[in-house]
Amino acid sequence: MAPGRRYHTLPHRRNSMFVGRANLLDEIHGKIRGERSSGALEPVSCLLKGLGGIGKTQVALEYCYERSEDYNWQFWITAETSTKLYESFCRIAEKLPREAQIGEDVIGDVLYWFETTGDTWLIIFDNVEDWACVYDQYVPTACKNRSAMILTSQLTAIDSEIHHVFLIESLSIDDGERILAKYVHGKDILDDPEEKEAAREISRRFSGLPLALAQIAGFVSATSISLVEYDKIFDGRCKKDWEGNYYANRQYEKSMEAVWDVALSESQLSPNARKLIQIMAFLDPDKIPKDILLQSYREDPGWCVNRGSEEADLSDRNNNEDTFFTIHRSLQHAILLQLDQDPTKRGEVFLQAFNAIRHVTPKANVKQIPTPSRWPQFEIAIPHIISLCNKYSKSRPRMQGTVDLARLLYDGGFYLWEQEDRTEDSIHILNTALGILNEVHNTNDRLRADILAILGMCYDRRGPDSYEKSRRIRNQVRQIRQAIKEREIEEENVSPITSLLLYNSINDLGIAEMQFNQLQIAEQLFEQCFKMYQIWGFDEDIPFEYAKYYHNMGMVRMCQGKFPDAIKFLKKAVFLEEQHEKSRKSRVIWYDYDLACAIFHAGDSDEALKLHLKILNEREAQSGKYGEMTLQSYYTVGAMYHHLGILDKAIRYMEECVNRASTVGRKRWPECALGRARMHLSRLLKETFADPKIIEPHENFGKAILDKYRNACELFTPRTDDDMILYDSLQPVFDGRFTGRDLLPLLQTTRVDWRTHNLPT
Repeated sequence: MAPGRRYHTLPHRRNSMFVGRANLLDEIHGKIRGERSSGALEPVSCLLKGLGGIGKTQVALEYCYERSEDYNWQFWITAETSTKLYESFCRIAEKLPREAQIGEDVIGDVLYWFETTGDTWLIIFDNVEDWACVYDQYVPTACKNRSAMILTSQLTAIDSEIHHVFLIESLSIDDGERILAKYVHGKDILDDPEEKEAAREISRRFSGLPLALAQIAGFVSATSISLVEYDKIFDGRCKKDWEGNYYANRQYEKSMEAVWDVALSESQLSPNARKLIQIMAFLDPDKIPKDILLQSYREDPGWCVNRGSEEADLSDRNNNEDTFFTIHRSLQHAILLQLDQDPTKRGEVFLQAFNAIRHVTPKANVKQIPTPSRWPQFEIAIPHIISLCNKYSKSRPRMQGTVDLARLLYDGGFYLWEQEDRTEDSIHILNTALGILNEVHNTNDRLRADILAILGMCYDRRGPDSYEKSRRIRNQVRQIRQAIKEREIEEENVSPITSLLLYNSINDLGIAEMQFNQLQIAEQLFEQCFKMYQIWGFDEDIPFEYAKYYHNMGMVRMCQGKFPDAIKFLKKAVFLEEQHEKSRKSRVIWYDYDLACAIFHAGDSDEALKLHLKILNEREAQSGKYGEMTLQSYYTVGAMYHHLGILDKAIRYMEECVNRASTVGRKRWPECALGRARMHLSRLLKETFADPKIIEPHENFGKAILDKYRNACELFTPRTDDDMILYDSLQPVFDGRFTGRDLLPLLQTTRVDWRTHNLPT
């Protein structure tokens, strides 16, 4: 028994209808208990795999309740998508004690707590679909005391990094009979011989598949018929198609098809209940806000609701006083297959689902500025926006997209971009939105430009392989916004928002040109923005815009070797950003970071180190121990100590950076950044004559990553054999490119073939 406090984030009540599996539960616990011991160790991992509806989630849930006394904490993580993983970690963060010190990097800080707490914990990763992603970013690799993880998944090739694998099979005929008896009659054994025989026949016919039996029981209870009567209904509708032998997977499909065929028949459902179920087929299955769906469909909303089991196709769930519906994925699949046979009807239902989610989704900020006040409402909508996006993309024949759908996807993609660590989901739905506009031959240039502007920034985050794509997109955005403004000038109706967005796009293009060291082009673009800012007002009137200009031009001047001007501009940027009432602290720190780099290149390494240490403390307090910017600052401080010849401190900070990035930070820090840190650490260790066996892994890792990007290096720097210069050139220009001594002088002394761009006037 685990002493002390006990908390959990289990989303379901204990299933009072759970039957059987006693030996399996004992075996799972035996494997976990047999390998756990006190002291620092790796958490024990168990995989429950099997077909959908076979009972994997229910086994994991029952284990949690049965062994609740063995753990201080039990955490339930929905692992189907990155968005659901993120939401689950946010719920965990809300439960953790204050001493956990959760900052902006929720995932990193929660993982750090897992790995350092003395409490015992159990994590359930439910419905894993991409184990590589889950393992790389969301799995703790160590624990202090007696902890474990249980995964559920339909995937078959997921055994890597797993200690124990359990194949979940169907229930026995006897246990299947007991499920039906419990659900329908509230007892383990049926007294009526005919009902008992019908229950046994149904259990045999459906091979003890828990989901099928739970659905049948829910249907029987909701319609007040007997099991004998259900057996007759089934024979009348499905017996002919049912006959024959099938492989296991096909038998499973036939079982569920038969269950849904009876349950969804028009004779058994009211029109409103049927409509409700069809709408839910297009939404995220796990957490559908009840009030959204029932605004127009109040009649008979509880069709087939079985409050005793989460295996029922619909269930009310109370969580923090909000009520949600859930729907099983196999039911969603069956409904979508039915709707595919009638594309017109499918389009009507999809539109109803779209309208329900549009109603609760905020609009993205028209100025494309992050708006944290809208984030809570976005969090409710975003799983369903992603679901609508996926259902639309996978529909066959393809559904007709609309501009309204593209707008909803843009709003969702904008929010995901705001979150910074959800870039890939943002790229996915924004590209889908762009595809819709292309398919419908839409002329809404403003929406297209909005989508492309956020896509350009997302691709910038992907690393050097995507910088060129980002630049092309940003140039396209500038051209579209320029054309919009010219039309408005002709119509003598120029909107202030149009001008603002145009010059934002010019500024963004300048940043993209900076990535390629195109200083002359970037300077011209930034100066265009500055001239317009002067028309709009003084720096105290629009400090945010002026701060951007001084920051960008400060970096241009630094790259040109004009260090006094660079420092003056960057200090001005910091001052103005601090005056901006809506400023985010992270932007002030960002400007301070680049100021410290300019001070370093101006020759004052001591002052630069002092400022970088201050920035490190601020970033760690704001972004957590494993935040990307925190790791960057650990690297930078280590590099500063190296430049000053203080090797012991340089190694300490560099090792801390590498250790954090290599454990919890897996793939949460760009591999080019981690490769540079390990290469730099190997050089430091060589200078201190460390054991070659310690040096070699860091050096080999650094060389392997660099080899992947050597072709890209030619885009950012002249030819050189110095690996550290090449690594510096691969970093973002505003995020760590100029922490070394040698790249900047090389760029300043090398003739660059400047290309000609068409610049807006």
